[in-house]
Amino acid sequence: METGQLSAHAAECEEHAEDARSGALRCPGCGDRLELWALCPSLAADAGIGYRGIIDPRIQGCRCCGGSWVDQATFDALIAEASSRAPSDSPRRVPQRPMAMDVEVVYRRCPCCTQLMNRRNFAWISGIILDQCPSCGTFFDAGELEGVIQFVRAGGMAVAQAKHRGHRSHPSPLAAILDEPRQLAVGRGAPELMLLVGFLRWIVERLRERDSGSTAR
Repeated sequence: METGQLSAHAAECEEHAEDARSGALRCPGCGDRLELWALCPSLAADAGIGYRGIIDPRIQGCRCCGGSWVDQATFDALIAEASSRAPSDSPRRVPQRPMAMDVEVVYRRCPCCTQLMNRRNFAWISGIILDQCPSCGTFFDAGELEGVIQFVRAGGMAVAQAKHRGHRSHPSPLAAILDEPRQLAVGRGAPELMLLVGFLRWIVERLRERDSGSTAR
């Protein structure tokens, strides 16, 4: 089934409706069930009390396609932490992905509220197209979450902000984070990378389990 068909199917299928009633979520990318990955207690203790004020940061992962669903609070925390560790001087170059112009555009549905999500080029210049629900969170295809963190840590937000400073009449929440970096409570090490590495290891294990099960059959 094509991705576009999946998006339409998810809104009508009784199985998906039952998932919604039970609290289970479906991957906007492939339709498989999302599984919850939570920050383990030892990692939370090493990163500090909670994660930037979030007592239980959560990321939902898909073991079929490697995509991930991140709630808004956790995503904001990841971006804030990565921004606080970006170079103080605006870099000349930041990692940017080429925009694929020949790919069919598909608007996916939010796994939480089932509304169609917006497609956004993260920070205008990154080339990473995210599926965002204004109310619930953001879906990342495999590799996109790592790409966003890499872009931010390289100073991409400052570069993007400088390019668009004259075109905004109202600063975004991310712009406020960049304009007032001293308000960030930075913990030891790199918590956003610790969180991301833990999640990626979990995803890899789930993908291996899936592949092992397929081979056994």
